[in-house]
Amino acid sequence: MKKSLCAFPADMGIKERLILAKKAGFDAIEIELTEKGEVNLSSSEKEINRIKEIVRETEMELSSLSTSLLWRYPLTSSDRSKREKGEEIVKKMLRIASQLKIDTILVVPGAVDVWSDPTAEIVPYDVAYERSQEAI
Repeated sequence: MKKSLCAFPADMGIKERLILAKKAGFDAIEIELTEKGEVNLSSSEKEINRIKEIVRETEMELSSLSTSLLWRYPLTSSDRSKREKGEEIVKKMLRIASQLKIDTILVVPGAVDVWSDPTAEIVPYDVAYERSQEAI
C-alpha cells in the first residue's frame, strides 16, 4: 500500500513538499491546481514537464490532483459563466493529470450549502445533482 500526503503550507514548493513527504516515509503527494501556484491555470506543457522531472529526481510519485478553485466556480452554480469556468478548470485538471501520469483527480462539483461562506449560493440537492451531471 502506498501512502500519500496532501497537507502542506501554502507557500511550500512542490520539490520541498516531495522531499519532506519522502523524509516522513510517504510514497507520494497530492498537488493542487491554483490560480498562481506552480501548477496553475496558465501552466504550460514545459512547466508541467519540469514538475515531472522534479518528481523523478526525488524518486517520489504524484498520487492525485485537486483544486479549491471549484469553490469559486462551482459546477452547480446558477450563474452559467461560473459553471463554464468550472468546466474549464476540470478540463485543465484532466490535461495536467494526463501529462503527469496522475490517475486520480478530486472534483468537488459544488455544495448545497457552504457553511464557511455565508455569501455562497444555496443550491437545492436535486438542482446541484442535475447541474453536476450535466457539467461532468
